[in-house]
Amino acid sequence: MDKSLLNNNEYSWCFACGKDNPSGLHMRFEIDDDKCTAYFTPRREHQSYPGRMHGGLVAVLLDEVTGNYLFAKEGKHIVCGGTTSKIAAEYLHTNVQTEYTSPDPDIPPISHIQGVDLATEGIITLDRVLAYSKDYVKDNRSFENWYYKKDGASLVARILFEDATDINLFVGHAANPAHDGLPINFNVKMQILKQLSNNLQKMGKRVKLLDF
Repeated sequence: MDKSLLNNNEYSWCFACGKDNPSGLHMRFEIDDDKCTAYFTPRREHQSYPGRMHGGLVAVLLDEVTGNYLFAKEGKHIVCGGTTSKIAAEYLHTNVQTEYTSPDPDIPPISHIQGVDLATEGIITLDRVLAYSKDYVKDNRSFENWYYKKDGASLVARILFEDATDINLFVGHAANPAHDGLPINFNVKMQILKQLSNNLQKMGKRVKLLDF
């Protein structure tokens, strides 16, 4: 397991885990295949109401644990969703560079984030990947539609269908402001990922679907 993200000196002033930040939380992590554990003992100055830790700091702890669990695990990392890409880039102390066009006009352009193997748009891209997965387990007649193309959905399909053996799918509960007024919510995302997970298992993949 690559633990460089946990001990990288570039992050030594990180408020959550930086060892050189005198005002920081100095979090330390233990990671295995199934969980990430952080050890932190709140002090008096970390409270809101008497005897209760401040909710903002609790959010920081959860954010750090989630980020470390995602990015310290071995293998390729795919991020789907514009807002998720921004969060991932902030966590990795880098930025998002989005391409201007896509080889497929129906699929939004991909993005590039240092430390992430592939970054794509969310729902539209994943829905196309789901369609490819349904065809794959049936008769794979759409093979040429995704195997040679370089749009986001085709790139995701190649990694999941051809390269991967063990797959962890993470879906967040947070609402995306960009989806306000649209019929897109957590249940829609989860439905797509559940169907995709089932099809990937039919391909012989070991899949875990986790929400947070």
